[in-house]
Amino acid sequence: MERNTERLTLTDVPLFRQWDLVCGYRQLRQMAQSIYMAGVLVGALVLGGLSDRFGRKAMLMWSYLQLGVMGTCTAFAPNYASYCVFRFAGGMALSGFGLSIACLVVEWIPTPYRAITVAITGFAYTLGQIILAGVAYAVPHWRWLQLSVSLPFFVFLLYSWWLAESARWLVLSGKADRAVKVLQRVATFNNRKEEGEKITVEMLKSNMKEELAALKSSYTVSDLVRTPVIRHIFFCLSIVWWGWGRG
Repeated sequence: MERNTERLTLTDVPLFRQWDLVCGYRQLRQMAQSIYMAGVLVGALVLGGLSDRFGRKAMLMWSYLQLGVMGTCTAFAPNYASYCVFRFAGGMALSGFGLSIACLVVEWIPTPYRAITVAITGFAYTLGQIILAGVAYAVPHWRWLQLSVSLPFFVFLLYSWWLAESARWLVLSGKADRAVKVLQRVATFNNRKEEGEKITVEMLKSNMKEELAALKSSYTVSDLVRTPVIRHIFFCLSIVWWGWGRG
């Protein structure tokens, strides 16, 4: 045991010695990562439906709050069990954040620009991973590092108050009046105030007639595995997530 711990950096020693994650207990570290990825999977299944019910903006704000709180709690976790619980909840919030952002991008960005916008969003995520490596080098102690990457989510929560809710979701949820106000505010922001004033509830409902009709169909989690193609994709994603968590 002494030989194994001597190879660790001084900032890692408190973590492994405090929770005895050495020798025969080393696999608990991989288990913690698997639990985090399980949270990501559960979040994708649960929070997507909540986003349809409560709205993209509401779920985005909740995800920011949960990421900030759970990340901060993780930094001060007193034991391994609580660490895993906080990480699981953080993984769920990560899915809620990703799903909400994806929905807002698709529902606000015009169709010709969606592909490039999604690509830029993915690039931003990759850039964040690169920056994280630099932050980890500058803040080597895991607790301070966890706190450093968690606190910014509270800042994101504050500015998310000014984001516009999806007008498409508002109409499909029977809140066409609010959708009109949101669209007029966005039109004013884009220097299209006159065009925004011409928007009416009847115009929105007319343009979204097919989607409103499709709303009568109900979907459940079972739809994820209803067809062979979807079952194959869902199975492959599950294997990738599980393998990543154990890697």
